[in-house]
Amino acid sequence: MARNLQLQVILDAVDRATAPFRQVTSASAGAGQALRETRDHLKKLQASQKDLGSFKDLSRSSSNTERALEDQQRKVRELTSEINTTEGSTKRLVQQRASAIKQAKKLKDQYGAEQQKLQSLRNSIRNVEGVSGSLSQRQRQLSNRIEATNLRLLNQKKALDLLGKADVSGRFSKMTTEVGRLGRGIAMLG
Repeated sequence: MARNLQLQVILDAVDRATAPFRQVTSASAGAGQALRETRDHLKKLQASQKDLGSFKDLSRSSSNTERALEDQQRKVRELTSEINTTEGSTKRLVQQRASAIKQAKKLKDQYGAEQQKLQSLRNSIRNVEGVSGSLSQRQRQLSNRIEATNLRLLNQKKALDLLGKADVSGRFSKMTTEVGRLGRGIAMLG
């Protein structure tokens, strides 16, 4: 019984001596997890901001494609009208019309693909939590959130660095001395 009591006293002393290390380890694990979560959140925000930029660029490009398609369709109509009113050989006009129709189909397909991509980007942009309003408002909100997240990430890195530099070295030397003394006590018990 006396041995068990002495052993319990020794183990309690070791627990007290190692408590600062367990606290630092636990705190750094929590800080590390928070840092990973913040990084992941930042990546999502940056991807959303990239989607917003892509949406603007693709929207401009799609407008240009739409205008080119309308011009090409007008050209097809004009060539068709000219073929119908021309007397004589229309071989050259028929070839031009066939080429214009081919170009119009290509533009129509491109415009359709751009519209599908725009819809996908639009849905992606709408699904960003905490961001709403017009495109410029969304972009401003995303920039603000990215800035705040970068600041939070920087603060978390500083906190993690501070935990890494925590002054437990003095406690460590005291703990090793105490554990050594207690270890001798255990050896005497045995």
